[in-house]
Amino acid sequence: MMREILLYIEKGKMTLSQIAREMGLEREELHSRVHMLERSGYIKEASLAGGECDEKCASCPVSSYCHDDSTNPRYLTLTEKGRRYLGSSGMRAEE
Repeated sequence: MMREILLYIEKGKMTLSQIAREMGLEREELHSRVHMLERSGYIKEASLAGGECDEKCASCPVSSYCHDDSTNPRYLTLTEKGRRYLGSSGMRAEE
């Protein structure tokens, strides 16, 4: 389950609610697992304001809705530890 969540996060372009639906999980259960992955250092919340966002909208996984005032997306990204975990497991989002 951890690998699957990390793969969805690595792919980007999905909200946690969408990931929960795809995985057949209750939203609260996924949020709990995501919180555990954050505490364990596998994922982190990316700052979309200033710095990470400059001039990168074309390749950004949340570009379609991050400037929409009606939403306030939480964009999660893998840390180096998360990327190493997926690399060592032989699973990548490109597959």
